[in-house]
Amino acid sequence: MIKNTPIWIRTVALTMLLAMVYYFAGYRIVYFMLTKDAKSFASAEIKNKNTRKETLVLSKAEFASAKWTEENKEFSYNGQLYDIINISKTADKYTVLAYADKNETQLVKALNDFVKQLFPADNSKKNKNAESVIVALQNEYLPLNAIKILIPDATQVVYHKQALNGESLCCHLSTWRPPSC
Repeated sequence: MIKNTPIWIRTVALTMLLAMVYYFAGYRIVYFMLTKDAKSFASAEIKNKNTRKETLVLSKAEFASAKWTEENKEFSYNGQLYDIINISKTADKYTVLAYADKNETQLVKALNDFVKQLFPADNSKKNKNAESVIVALQNEYLPLNAIKILIPDATQVVYHKQALNGESLCCHLSTWRPPSC
């Protein structure tokens, strides 16, 4: 049955299948790659001594109510993600030295907004068309201020010398031409 189907129909069917898989799971793949990049950037910023680090003084209740994404490594507090550098505990307070990870916070917010737009919980809202979903994806996941352009190292220049035959560049009159009729 499939062997009798023309190649262009199979190609269109495969393309549509890949588009549907990307539509339902592709945003997760993009999110994972961008989050991994944001985590490596945050790690480099924590190691940098000139980076501004924040000191948070939290009560036991506030510390317990913080949303931990990674235990004793990263948490969310007041809508901001923090990467922990050091935690000091006193009798009734926690002093946390942390890096405010604004890039990752922005990505998490963008993903949550995108998922809410893509899969609305309230079905009474007017459905959005595909173009508005694509525009939202481009605006949220491809911010222009995060584009990095890598410039290759051009310290070594190689010249290839080639012997050119001067006669081959000139047009000869002795070249055979077909007879004119």
